[in-house]
Amino acid sequence: MTDTSGFLTEEDRRFLRGEKEYTGEYASQNRYQRRKAIAERARKAFADFALLHEHLDRAERNRIFDVG
Repeated sequence: MTDTSGFLTEEDRRFLRGEKEYTGEYASQNRYQRRKAIAERARKAFADFALLHEHLDRAERNRIFDVG
């Protein structure tokens, strides 16, 4: 797996870090849409994690959820 894998796109990451700015006539709308898309994918990712936690066997869950 690479650093670019995950539910956030590289553009999402740049936006969240303040490296990507939206300017121009539609800047406010573009920022709103970016935040909305991130929130929607985050909700779906949390639901996927819950499904993984519920249906994987203990060893598989531990590989994913026991970080440290």
